Amino acid sequence: MNYKYNTLTLNIFNCMRIPNSIGEFQIRYKLPSNKGIINMRKTLALLTALGSLAVSSEAATVFNYYTPGTDNYNNTIHGFYLSLGSSALAPSDSSSPSSLSGEIRLDSFTLRGAGNNSGANVTYGFLVLNGSDNSVIGWSTNTGTTAAGVNLTFSFSSLNGSPLLLDAALTYRFLAVSQSVMDLMQDTSKTYLYAAGGTGSPSAATDGDTVTISGGLAAPGIRGHYDSAGAPDGSVVITGANGTNTFSQLSPIFTEIRGEMVPEPATASLGLLGLAALMMRRRRA
Repeated sequence: MNYKYNTLTLNIFNCMRIPNSIGEFQIRYKLPSNKGIINMRKTLALLTALGSLAVSSEAATVFNYYTPGTDNYNNTIHGFYLSLGSSALAPSDSSSPSSLSGEIRLDSFTLRGAGNNSGANVTYGFLVLNGSDNSVIGWSTNTGTTAAGVNLTFSFSSLNGSPLLLDAALTYRFLAVSQSVMDLMQDTSKTYLYAAGGTGSPSAATDGDTVTISGGLAAPGIRGHYDSAGAPDGSVVITGANGTNTFSQLSPIFTEIRGEMVPEPATASLGLLGLAALMMRRRRA
């Protein structure tokens, strides 16, 4: 074997205490062989390749959805309830999945504008609230101004600027608000509640790290789908000043909704990575 000697140096994997000619002890250790280094490099290369395979095989699924219902009714709204798993939505093209499920990254949507001057010249953005309470979990990163026949596109993020992730199985409230409301929500270290309460000037009350905002609802005009039998679950407009009461026969019309279905780790990919880790362990042994 090829050994090197070094006094006061210890290899924690393979060391021997060898007495020298005058009765002192030296530390003798064995350096890794070239073969061991090559094997480790091969294993690391395998792990890298398998990791790339896992990522590529589980890439996010980009989608483009829309509302296939007829746009037959003009109305002013304060927002709407929306579930991305709603039967009211459908894929716009063959590259989009036939249905949405799991965790969804919402990038943007385009809302059909009113065909007349109903709710015209209103500048607004959206807050995204949990369907069951007033917690604000996201917002539109832009505002738009209504005009007859104009469709507005809104992009979305969480309040701290990270992607807005929604559960396709849940229903959320999207409330139309003035820029003044959004200006009260610039401190991303706070938790925000939005209590709606009409179109008057907004006000904020702070309790520790929680800020409750009231007022500042907007009333833009849209052109939606009216169905006397009732709007589908998970897609119905909100017209009440309390931010919850609905016009139960009217659905918003989206000309497009863009985002991605966030993938879950695949069992097969995890299994391959586990096998690679086992191979590395056996080679070390």
